[in-house]
Amino acid sequence: AAASKQPQQHGSRSEPGTDALCVFTCLWAQVMILQVVKLSITASKVASSSGVATAYLWPALMASACLLGVALPGRGWVTVYLNVVSVLALWFTGSQSNHVFLDIVVCLAVLLTFSRDRGRWEAQVTYAIRSFLVALYLVTALHKMNTDWDEPSQSCCTLMLGGVLALPPLRSLLPALPGVARAPALATLAELSL
Repeated sequence: AAASKQPQQHGSRSEPGTDALCVFTCLWAQVMILQVVKLSITASKVASSSGVATAYLWPALMASACLLGVALPGRGWVTVYLNVVSVLALWFTGSQSNHVFLDIVVCLAVLLTFSRDRGRWEAQVTYAIRSFLVALYLVTALHKMNTDWDEPSQSCCTLMLGGVLALPPLRSLLPALPGVARAPALATLAELSL
C-alpha cells in the first residue's frame, strides 16, 4: 500500500498524463490545422496541373499529424511527428514570413530538446521556448518603434489580419469589421497583456 502512494516520475510512466508537452501538442495541432486549410486551398488550385496525389500530399501529411496531435497529445512520438511534419510543411510550402520562421523555431526547439525522459524533455523545451519568447518580444518591442508599425497599409499586423479574414469561411466578416485600421494598436495592447 505504501508503494502505491509514491508519485510516479515522468520518465517512468507507462501511460502518459496531462503535462505541459501534452497541452502544447494538442494546442499546436489545432494551430497547424490552419496550415492544413491553407495547403488544401492551394492544392485545390494546382491539382489539375500537378496531379491530385502530388497536390494533396502536404495537406494530407499535415492533417494526419494534426489529428494525432489532438487525439494522442500525451505520446512523445506524436509530439515528434507533429513537429517534424510542421517544420517540413512550413519550410517547403510556407511563405517564408516572420510568422512562419517563428513557427519553425518553436518546432525546432521541441525537436532539439528531445529526451526519452519526458520530465527532462518538458523542462528543456520550456526553457528553450521561454528564452526564445523573451528574445522575440524584445525584438518585437524594437519593431513597434518603427514608424511603419502604426501605418495600417504597411503593418504586418493589418496584412496578416486581412489574410486570415480573406479565407473563405471568414470572408464575410471582413466588411463588417470597421476597426481593421486599428489592428496595430489592438495587437500592441494584446501583446502587452501577455
